[in-house]
Amino acid sequence: MALYKVTKAEDAFQYFPAGHFDVRCTRLHTADDLEGGKLTLGLSHFLPQGGAEMAEATLEMCYYIQAGEMTVSVGNDNTEYVLHAGDSIRFMPGTLRAPKNTGIHVAEMLVMMLMK
Repeated sequence: MALYKVTKAEDAFQYFPAGHFDVRCTRLHTADDLEGGKLTLGLSHFLPQGGAEMAEATLEMCYYIQAGEMTVSVGNDNTEYVLHAGDSIRFMPGTLRAPKNTGIHVAEMLVMMLMK
């Protein structure tokens, strides 16, 4: 049984989550990389004004802004949080959220999800 997995940049694969626009999403690790694993990690590159429609988080997840600026709208009242490089936001299942690149440069966001 493997206890770790290395993913080289060239081995990350693109995926296409529903409701996303003007973004390139790549998967770095999936929960099934390791027996008993629960962590999934992705890296998304959002063009200016790119984002995702408001949707309910089905898993515990965290966004970490690696570069650029993202505005994340949360909840039924659309409370907005402007996040910059080094900022993060964490969600529990059931949270409504919608990220959008409100900056003028490509934004890089790590997306971590804890699978059940």
